[in-house]
Amino acid sequence: MGGDRGSGSYRSYPLFTAKSEVKLLPTAGFVHSHAEKPFFKFFDVDGNYQSAIYIEFDIVELTPEHIDYAIENSNPMIDLESSVKNAKEIPNYWPVWEDYAIDENGYIWVKMNINLPHEREWWVFTQTGELLIQDSLEELDQIRHIGSDYLFSSYKVDGVTELRRFKYSIE
Repeated sequence: MGGDRGSGSYRSYPLFTAKSEVKLLPTAGFVHSHAEKPFFKFFDVDGNYQSAIYIEFDIVELTPEHIDYAIENSNPMIDLESSVKNAKEIPNYWPVWEDYAIDENGYIWVKMNINLPHEREWWVFTQTGELLIQDSLEELDQIRHIGSDYLFSSYKVDGVTELRRFKYSIE
């Protein structure tokens, strides 16, 4: 969201949009994500398109209750309420997905928005689009690194961010 304040414009914390990002694959190449849709394109090391996966999911209409919840739970250092009031455009739908990571095996971990605004699930896909895991994994607020059998996640406890290590296996 963005708006005008004084002599300039500003952008608020990107809570209402997923991130369009490029992430490296462990086997050389990279993945590019779409900011609004759960759409991931795979490229080789030279930037040549290889394949794509799209996650079919019902979209959720953004309600005033969702916005109020986001304002109440935003970082106290961010004036999200003013950002919402001064926003030029607020999307009609909550984003289907929130974040993603790539593990050392090349699997894609996508943080999906399930029962909004409270519940999220991590879905793990192969590069061909096969769903391997679908779990709430409540302890995983933000994945920082995924190894072959462990992952590191940052997690907020009483306003303090902790780094935690978890063991996992995909069978």
